[in-house]
Amino acid sequence: MLEDAQRCMVSLHDIDWVDVLGTVEFAPSTLVSSSTKMSPFEIDTGRVARMPIGAAMRATLQKIAAALWLKRNKTWPSLKIDSAHSTTRNGPARCLLQATFVYLATKNLPLAHAATGTSIQKDKFAPNLVGPFMIIKMINNNAAQLSLPRSMSRLHDTFNINVLRHHVKFPARFVDRLLPKVSTVDFLPGDADADMHVIEALMKKRQRNRRTEYLVRWQNLDSSESSWEREQDINHIWH
Repeated sequence: MLEDAQRCMVSLHDIDWVDVLGTVEFAPSTLVSSSTKMSPFEIDTGRVARMPIGAAMRATLQKIAAALWLKRNKTWPSLKIDSAHSTTRNGPARCLLQATFVYLATKNLPLAHAATGTSIQKDKFAPNLVGPFMIIKMINNNAAQLSLPRSMSRLHDTFNINVLRHHVKFPARFVDRLLPKVSTVDFLPGDADADMHVIEALMKKRQRNRRTEYLVRWQNLDSSESSWEREQDINHIWH
């Protein structure tokens, strides 16, 4: 172990092994054990070892400082380039202008506002973005004031640009795109106007509180989003 530690110090600082031999031997001897709460040196001699005042040679410290300075000068230009690239890549909303339309992320919004106008009662079914809303004015480079509907009047109308997304109109080339295949759903007469969440498959069945429940896998959602639903809530599904 001492040989490996000495080899690492020599290769890192580019110095002779003789200069670091005392430090390598001193380190494990003064290391406090978690079980005994004492170092091997204290157990053997009954005294607490202290770091000698001139243990580190001034020439060695100056050499290390010079090497770090050179490494810093070589690394700094590349860090400035990476920082500029990151700002350009992660800051598309910085070019937002007044009177343009944007979407608002619903990650930190209450469900009542994220699912406004719908009967959604679960966060996982709420949309990731709502809108579009028009920008009334740019408060500064990092905040924009939006024109919110009356249903969202309780929210403050100023948002950070990190939660805003550009509103892009649907390209004409996607008009005739085929919809993905979905499961057949036979709604009851009174459910024609209800929100529809398409069921892809019923994975498992269980009895809970004398009620039958199915593990439902939802169409176009990850398997981690599957949920247990009561049979009476999905009895209009053909299965």
